[in-house]
Amino acid sequence: QSIIIGDLFPGTKYCFQIVPEGPNGTEGASRTVCNRTAPSAVFDIHVVYVTTTEMRLEWKSPGNASEYVYHLVIESKHGSNHTNTSDNVVPLQGLIP
Repeated sequence: QSIIIGDLFPGTKYCFQIVPEGPNGTEGASRTVCNRTAPSAVFDIHVVYVTTTEMRLEWKSPGNASEYVYHLVIESKHGSNHTNTSDNVVPLQGLIP
């Protein structure tokens, strides 16, 4: 009476039709349920460039995430920094080696 469906896309509407079938093969009335997966604006985060004083982070986001603003909190033993960007890449400059 339940099923888990994986590998869905974030922020996407899905509709499922459920058709009950009795032991003799008789089908009952079908029901359809629709719902949307939760949005996920960031995945596949990785560092694409590193020097002694700079790093560049890059990530992917779904196609419908162009209106997002990303709030980054960068923390190290030397302190923290808050940065906002609407890009999928951010340079982190002035770092301590």
